[in-house]
Amino acid sequence: GCTGGGAFTYSGQPFAQVKVSAKAAGATVTRNYDGTLGFAKTVQLFDGSGAAAAGAFSPAVSGGFSAAGFVSGEQTKTDVSYTFTVKETASLPLSLRAVDTDLVSSAGHTEDAATIRSGRIHLFNAYGSELVDLSMPMRIEYYEDTAGPPITTGWITNTADTCTSLGLANLDLQNAIDNPAQGAATIIIKSGTPNKTSTVTVVSLAAGVGALVFSKPGGGGDGYADARVDLSARPWLQFDWNGAGNTDPTGRATFGLYRGSPKHIYLRERY
Repeated sequence: GCTGGGAFTYSGQPFAQVKVSAKAAGATVTRNYDGTLGFAKTVQLFDGSGAAAAGAFSPAVSGGFSAAGFVSGEQTKTDVSYTFTVKETASLPLSLRAVDTDLVSSAGHTEDAATIRSGRIHLFNAYGSELVDLSMPMRIEYYEDTAGPPITTGWITNTADTCTSLGLANLDLQNAIDNPAQGAATIIIKSGTPNKTSTVTVVSLAAGVGALVFSKPGGGGDGYADARVDLSARPWLQFDWNGAGNTDPTGRATFGLYRGSPKHIYLRERY
């Protein structure tokens, strides 16, 4: 998880580590709770907070804290995660409860807390003149639903994320006339002699906000570039953008379009 601006872990993201310790009545570690001695049992994690179940831990019993994995009363894993059943689920404070197959539980003893947030990375379309650089906003968000004040429902900027880092290697550019390899910074916007190109600079996320800055292709360089951020190593930040399952975020940078005045609410011409 992330511990920089407020500790949390994203739904589906592995915890840095989860350690289960078998304790005796005096709170000392029970060293004979060991897989080689036959006293250890398989342990499963549950949410001990008492809140309605919103997801599940993974791995489950069969791949969780196996009896054989306990050594001198302890076992540590780095592949444990908690995933919401529904992506649009508000932040949830968990209490990590361990229960073994003899129904011996950590209830009433030491149970660490973990805040789970449903996250995504959002790219926004951008458009403007081919004569100036164009910034495509990029934002890391989490879903919230609070009664307030203030009332918050929906995806909001995760200003507490000081851990997620993206760079040029995550960038994939393409359009109808060019398809450079992933990680390439330059794409042809309009073919010609010479070609009109744009080079992208990745502005790192800070307080949840970053950008892809496309350099100006210059006069006559009207066209577009589609950008995708590869999150195959961070699938917990993907989202169902088109109703066909969770995918990487995409955005389109279009040169040669004028956005119009922000003061105009409605404009109509009559002849």
